[in-house]
Amino acid sequence: MKTSKVKVIFYIKILLGLLLLYYLADYLNPRELWVSFISSNKLKVLISALLIFPLLYLQFFKWRELSGNLLGIKSKKKILDSLLFGISAGLLTPMRLGEFAGRVYILKGTSKSQILVVSLLDKYLTHLYYPVFGIVPLFIFFPEYTTEFIYALLGIIIYWILVIQLLKLRKIKLIINSLRNRFELFDKFVIAVKLVKEMDRKLLTKVLFIAFVYVVLNLLQYAILISAFSMEDKYFTYLFACGFIFWFRSLLPVFTIGDLGVRELTAIYFLSLVGVNEFAAFNASLTIFIFNLVIPSIVSFFVVRGER
Repeated sequence: MKTSKVKVIFYIKILLGLLLLYYLADYLNPRELWVSFISSNKLKVLISALLIFPLLYLQFFKWRELSGNLLGIKSKKKILDSLLFGISAGLLTPMRLGEFAGRVYILKGTSKSQILVVSLLDKYLTHLYYPVFGIVPLFIFFPEYTTEFIYALLGIIIYWILVIQLLKLRKIKLIINSLRNRFELFDKFVIAVKLVKEMDRKLLTKVLFIAFVYVVLNLLQYAILISAFSMEDKYFTYLFACGFIFWFRSLLPVFTIGDLGVRELTAIYFLSLVGVNEFAAFNASLTIFIFNLVIPSIVSFFVVRGER
């Protein structure tokens, strides 16, 4: 009964995403979207597609350093399989949460709580840079574009202040200690968090640098695609706009599979503020999703499945 309920919810989420995507495509006029797609700069689209390979390698490199040093996993093949299977599993879940389950599935025999914490660290180190590229430059170099972002930014700041203050409360600490005593899994999770806190400074510096290079390439890939569909070369502006989009979208409580529809809607809104037409924004957003998630997911699914 429980399995059937999960399946129903899963299909509803897929349906919601597809309906939202269909509504956007229909609202924007499918013919205009197609014209924008076929008239794009093919060389720029190809360059963007080729960036899939260094981006995947950087993800592997970062995950190898973290899992090797913090989880004690030395097999490169096992690390690669967990990364690839995680990408496939993440594609089918809101906010790509299935990525953690995919890694746990491959890394059997390793503490689930430790895998979860290290995986969260892996994601956090990457998302750490998006506001740096998105918010700071928008306020400094593009003040005319920041008005629309002020309310969202203030809301997020207030939210994090409240979270930090709550964590400082003595009662919260007492609750955490109580949970540790009552639930073995929660105790293991706390131990795993301490493992990350004691991380070697050299390792932290190394993975921060890898994450930085990954984010720069990821934003450049997106900016190239926007340029390819919009037929304009405002790379500097596009880079910072993309940084804000990635960061803002990571904070949204998305409930569609693969963030379908929500991703495109966010891109259309924010890119319109920097002069990108809705057709170029939609096509660039959908294309980068196909490049970085759909294609690697399909390939990784069959590679890992074939090996098993």
